[in-house]
Amino acid sequence: MNPIAPALTPALRLAALCLVLWALPGAAAALTFSRTETLPAGCTTLATGPIEPGDLVKLRAVLPGNPGGAPYVETTPRLCLNSTGGDFREGLEMALHLRRTGIATHVAADHNCLGACAIAFLGGTGARAEDALLRQVDRSIHTLATLGFHAPRLIVPDDEFTRGDVIRAYDRAMLATSAVLANLDALTISPAFAGEVFAVPSGRILRIDTVTRTIDVNVKVEGLKPLPAEMSETQLREICERIDPEMRPEHFDRPDSAREFEAVKGMTLSPAPTGARRGAWLSGYWSEGDLYWTVCEVRWLQPADGPGGISARVLQQPAWNGQSGAPREAPPTEAEVETLVDQATGPFTFFEPFAIFPGASRLEDLASDGTEIPATPVIPIAPSLCTPTDSRYKVINVQNFATLREEPGFGAEVIEEVDKDQAVTPIATDASALAILTEACIAACLPRTPQPSETEKARALSCRTSNDVWWLVETAAENRGWMSARYLGQP
Repeated sequence: MNPIAPALTPALRLAALCLVLWALPGAAAALTFSRTETLPAGCTTLATGPIEPGDLVKLRAVLPGNPGGAPYVETTPRLCLNSTGGDFREGLEMALHLRRTGIATHVAADHNCLGACAIAFLGGTGARAEDALLRQVDRSIHTLATLGFHAPRLIVPDDEFTRGDVIRAYDRAMLATSAVLANLDALTISPAFAGEVFAVPSGRILRIDTVTRTIDVNVKVEGLKPLPAEMSETQLREICERIDPEMRPEHFDRPDSAREFEAVKGMTLSPAPTGARRGAWLSGYWSEGDLYWTVCEVRWLQPADGPGGISARVLQQPAWNGQSGAPREAPPTEAEVETLVDQATGPFTFFEPFAIFPGASRLEDLASDGTEIPATPVIPIAPSLCTPTDSRYKVINVQNFATLREEPGFGAEVIEEVDKDQAVTPIATDASALAILTEACIAACLPRTPQPSETEKARALSCRTSNDVWWLVETAAENRGWMSARYLGQP
């Protein structure tokens, strides 16, 4: 008979039952780091085994960061994880190290990352220095991988134990829980998701196994089958209601709402000037006797070496919103919606390409069978409003320097750091020396008429002052490479 059982309080009994067991370190098992040429998924290092106290020291020895522990900025190492869990505090410390030093994380096909491993996985980060250090989430899984979360687990011996044993185990689990909750910003997860993790019943895990889950936790997915040729009304609705919850019919059921839901409607639009497919989702409601229609435009391209993925934006048209003096009960037509979106300048929200699949789709059902994803069609972009027009430019909009890179985009290798006010020479003043990284800016840079309007010119200027337009240039050191047009101005 367990001598402490009669003395346990109901709350302590519940804690012992509901807090999931910690993984016990095994004498023969330990976290090991492999660095060979046969690692999966482009991994720099593969970590295998249970996470135990002291494993952060091992990680630092293998991936220490640049000298002095500074972040990796020219290349991003990729740590692949294959572990059933272990010590949560150590997993959290590993995540913070990955975050500080700019190391990406990945779970490869047929590998597992559970519990404390999933916490470490959340530290996956890419860092870049473009006159300032910027960090962004860089964590991914294969469609056939298992990524699962659960709360810190309570260790209670199977045989007799004392009140002190239970209290110490409980306190350790609570300290681990507190440490995770205190670092949600560094782990880049929401309090709502953390709440779900800590509500997982004993012995179970919260798997990241659907499209919706991956979007909620900001995890990229690899190993996908080709994207579908069409987007259903259901998926148009999911994407639009994700970026604007007020488009949901249930939003109008609140007691304090002065609006009354009318109807929703989906439609397919003709392709954008860039070749992107387009659709729209409309939501109608009554307010003070007038019928309002909110329009959400969705665009998507197949992913390839160039721009790809999904973008969406929510637009309002006053003529449809009871302000024209002749409110309409019918939704606008496809032609009217196309006129609106062609003239709109509103910003887009961007999604990973796999967001085109319905949110409830299971990742294992989306796994590729080896079929290549079709390449994005070549998009004609010349003549363009975003090409260089002068024979020389100088580096601007930086404190110290801008980077010249082997390919367009901040993920490419750095060739040279070009000091502020130094001159560079465009290789060409046509589209042969131009790269545009987003579908929205391809549209903005492509004039629709021989004489672009001031609005079209303003859109193109906005893209040139972002980091979406890159020019092929030569520096005074005779290095050729790509530089963001944001950092190039008149000499």
